[in-house]
Amino acid sequence: MSFSFEAPEMITSEEFDLEPTDIFATGILLFMMRAGSRPFLHATKTDTYYRQIYSGKAANFWKLHSKSKPSDDFFSEDFKQLVEGMLQADPKKRFTIENIKSSNWYQGETADKTAIEEEIKKLQKLVKEFYRTENEKRRLEREKAKKETEAQIDKAAFSGFKVYRGSEDV
Repeated sequence: MSFSFEAPEMITSEEFDLEPTDIFATGILLFMMRAGSRPFLHATKTDTYYRQIYSGKAANFWKLHSKSKPSDDFFSEDFKQLVEGMLQADPKKRFTIENIKSSNWYQGETADKTAIEEEIKKLQKLVKEFYRTENEKRRLEREKAKKETEAQIDKAAFSGFKVYRGSEDV
């Protein structure tokens, strides 16, 4: 089963407006950027996660997604309100560009250049350490495989031959 960015109305009807469907898809992307995972597979009543939003039980949606996060307040209330508005099942009730721009999350605090640079340095350090560790693992795996191959060759190279007295000197 593949993942979809389609708004519910794209799945269930032949006609739909582009702006609400684009806002829906953007809501999915926003969620993914913050959460590091998809909000749901498909915007249908049968999807476990989307069903929570569709049926007006957004608190359950956030509860399900918060289980794998480091803290209960990983998703701010302002973020939740924005995403819920963008993923609203009814395109007539879905947030518009104006609603998004006036939302508390959109209007909220942003990082300055120094904070961003510090965060990037931290991430670069983590990535560098990850690659160093991965390269070391691979080196050790190659070394182990080489030794195993050499041992198999040594074992097989002279199998089937009769050893004669004094042949060690040859």
